[in-house]
Amino acid sequence: MRKRLTSLTFKQKLIIFSVIISTLPILILGLSSSYIVRKSIQEEVDTNHQTVLKQIQFQLDNFVKNLQISALSIASDKTIEKAMLLPPPSDNVSQSLELTDILIKHQSFSSIRFTASLIYKKYDFAFSNKSPLFFYEIMDKVQPKFNATFVVTPNTYANQDELLLFSPVPRHTYYSDGILALHVTIQELTNFLEKLTFGHRSKVFIVDETGRVIVSQNKDEIGTKLADTNDLYHFWKDPDGFEGSFVLKGEQYKLTAQTSSLNNWTYIAMTPIREFTEKSDKIQRLTWLLFAAIALVWTVIAFIGSSRLYVPVERMLRRFTDEHKLDRTGKEGLEAIDSMMKQMASANIEMQKKLSEHMPYLRESLFHHLLRGEMTEKEFLQKSEQLELPFAGPVFAVCMATVDDFNLFIQTYSQKDRPLIHFALRKIFEETCENELACLTFSFQPGQVTAVFGFEKESAEIEGKLAVLMDRFREHVREYFRFTVSVAISRPRQGFGGTQDCFQEAVGLLGHRLLLGPNVTITEQKIAPSMKQSGRALVQGMKDIAHSLIQGKTGEAVEQLDALIATVAKGAYSSEMATGLFSYLLGELDYFMNELDCSLEDFFQEDLYKRLSSLHTLKEVRDWLADTVFPEVVSKLESYNVSKQKRLIQQVLLDIHEHFETDVSLQQTADHFGIHPSQLSRMFKEVTGMNFIDYLIQFRMRKAADWLAQTQLPIKDIAERLRYSSVQNFSRVFKQVIGVPPGEYRKQHNASAE
Repeated sequence: MRKRLTSLTFKQKLIIFSVIISTLPILILGLSSSYIVRKSIQEEVDTNHQTVLKQIQFQLDNFVKNLQISALSIASDKTIEKAMLLPPPSDNVSQSLELTDILIKHQSFSSIRFTASLIYKKYDFAFSNKSPLFFYEIMDKVQPKFNATFVVTPNTYANQDELLLFSPVPRHTYYSDGILALHVTIQELTNFLEKLTFGHRSKVFIVDETGRVIVSQNKDEIGTKLADTNDLYHFWKDPDGFEGSFVLKGEQYKLTAQTSSLNNWTYIAMTPIREFTEKSDKIQRLTWLLFAAIALVWTVIAFIGSSRLYVPVERMLRRFTDEHKLDRTGKEGLEAIDSMMKQMASANIEMQKKLSEHMPYLRESLFHHLLRGEMTEKEFLQKSEQLELPFAGPVFAVCMATVDDFNLFIQTYSQKDRPLIHFALRKIFEETCENELACLTFSFQPGQVTAVFGFEKESAEIEGKLAVLMDRFREHVREYFRFTVSVAISRPRQGFGGTQDCFQEAVGLLGHRLLLGPNVTITEQKIAPSMKQSGRALVQGMKDIAHSLIQGKTGEAVEQLDALIATVAKGAYSSEMATGLFSYLLGELDYFMNELDCSLEDFFQEDLYKRLSSLHTLKEVRDWLADTVFPEVVSKLESYNVSKQKRLIQQVLLDIHEHFETDVSLQQTADHFGIHPSQLSRMFKEVTGMNFIDYLIQFRMRKAADWLAQTQLPIKDIAERLRYSSVQNFSRVFKQVIGVPPGEYRKQHNASAE
């Protein structure tokens, strides 16, 4: 059997198990219920019999009570009482009619059909169809106490085929003056019993305290006494002690008894045993029929359903067999799928491993676009779901560490070794901060490491805490390497979008290391106002030189270089600081060229930073940059097919991104770049596909959307920062670009964030 089962296909097993699972509960439930019914049906019948017997008892008690009420009503009638004190109306026709009318009247008020007899004891006269002796004989045998009414069951005495109820007349006498007897026929009793539903095969006996049958469906049994040799007699004597069943005319009956507390009568119900067995047998037959029907139907359903369910399995097997050359030799369908899933799981583990290895590079690339302003916060969040960032914000700060002597860095480490040095710097960064703050580190440029820190809320202690950690980081770098670094710490800002401003602030702060010296931690608080102004002038001067070279204006770049050298000479900077300043100029130029998809390394075979460190005077630096570097850069840009128009528009875009919070206009920008406004407008449209003013509006609105989502700045302040004269004008333009008013946009973003 085991071999045959194991040799079945999954489809065959599915059909068999489906049929078994669906039919087995029906079979178990049916057999169990049949057994339980067979055991408990007698208890249920007993309970029903007791209930019905109580109803019969209640109805018969009411029958007797109503009869007693009628007797009391007649016996208390003033006319009847008065008539019993007078001679009997044997010869008085009018008196007889009057008594007859009164009795008929009382009979009409009762729900029980009866006749009445009046017995005048003083005169030995009976107003009845029976003689007074008949009633005297009963009275002598019963010997009633006082004036209580009493009932005589049918056939108790000779010629007594009716149920009799006696009452004294008048009521205050003790049967001394007159007697009232109410007659109820046996037919009336049987009619009463037939009105009480009990069961078409069941029998009901009502037996008085002497064992005489008072009421029965069979008239011949009424008035007979139970024989002490009869099982029914023993049951009547001791219902609880009776065991077994009662047999009558070859049929077995189940007996149930109920005793009345009103008159001590016993109510006995007899139900044929075969009624019980018929019910249980019927349940058992129905169970087997239901089981057979369900088994048949479910077999068909299981066969069809299993075939349908197996279609996707077959389809999947065919597809993978054809596409992936899956080996199915000796394998059943699900075994082949299991083999396929193992292969897929193994491939998935390998892919997860590779993804984990590339995760740092993915983070670095995504943050590079975010920090450069090339991606909105919404776009960043959509693409960063799988990056497993170690922090969630909502407050962020950026720290940027850069090598102080870049020329020494280039000379010391070859291009092949620099990635290892950058990796080591990042590890030192992370290990320095790991016990206190979570951070992500990146290396966007040679000799530079950027870290993003996340905080749960804004606090005045953030910059101080970061400054302590950055001082510790600088000491570790100085201990392990032959160079030093300076670190700039931005102020904390709300949201991932705020990291763009943090990054730009850190870049600006690093420009001040030319004035502060090497190996320093730079924060906004450490820079004096005069130093800020001087540092901003130097940094802006270098940006202007790079702008001019990208546009191909060599002469203008040389003039700006002369002004920069004059500023450095007046400041009496040290040679190390001056060298660092011009190294920064080369880095700024390389940054702008990266925006045009090229770099200084593509243009020069020699190491520019090494050559810069070999120059000893500002004049040598000036002549080398003006006569060699600047012309070569312009010449190479032209040979790289980077059109002057594209370079100009790239600089215009950078200018817009840098000065969008000022009164930027087409005329102002054209004047700044020395070109006619109409010509700039045409060139801008050709390169970007948009008008100048449309691009400016869209850029400002994107910034406004970021501020609304990431900060709590009032809408009025945002409108003023973006140079709008009124909140109404700003809201109108914002709705045209974004689609909803500023206030609604902030509510939607806050609701989605919650």
